[in-house]
Amino acid sequence: MTMKLAQLTTHWDASDAYCVTAFLDELRKVLMAAYGDDMLFPKLQPT
Repeated sequence: MTMKLAQLTTHWDASDAYCVTAFLDELRKVLMAAYGDDMLFPKLQPT
């Protein structure tokens, strides 16, 4: 399996920037609801 790298656009107009930040806020909410405790308090793997 190979990993494709995405090239991110770094210059957006205001409406595009708003859409991206709104999407990231919503994604954060969903991920915190599903994995919040595991992300905030990761279980340490024994070495």
